[in-house]
Amino acid sequence: MANLTKGTGQKSKVSIKDLRDLMKHVNDAETVTEVPDINISDFPPEEREAAAVIINLLHDRRELQDMNRQRMAALMADADALLESLVRIGLGDFTNPVAEVNFKGLKNIRIGIEDMQQQLRRSHEELSKLIIVLKHSEERFRQLVESTSDWIWEMDKNGKHRYASPQVEPILGYKPEE
Repeated sequence: MANLTKGTGQKSKVSIKDLRDLMKHVNDAETVTEVPDINISDFPPEEREAAAVIINLLHDRRELQDMNRQRMAALMADADALLESLVRIGLGDFTNPVAEVNFKGLKNIRIGIEDMQQQLRRSHEELSKLIIVLKHSEERFRQLVESTSDWIWEMDKNGKHRYASPQVEPILGYKPEE
């Protein structure tokens, strides 16, 4: 039997069986919350090696869990940063750089997002230019139609009038919006 110091500072007796039970509990729970403070020299000589192995395993498991928690937190931070970049792009912000990431798997996703951002930026620029050209074309057409003495109209495929030039009024007596 060895002495186990609890969080309260009290000591209690612990055996190899207790350590094995603790190890089984740790394996079942998959989380090491606290590794007991145990003095190996308090164990009988025949139990010291087994106790040392179990305690080392508990410490190693705790360290691995801490590292995994830190890695998971960093991964989630990278994923959140990429998501924020996607939201910005979705809202039409094609100029800000895509968030930097540290995880290999996310680096490929980041590259894909950058490619998508560049394609969207080019498409947006082309669309903006086309809109300007269309507005100029519409303005020239409107000036042409409104300056001619002929009545010009447009109908949809159902025969409904979509446009009538101002000359409809002197010719037919109707206002263009009628």
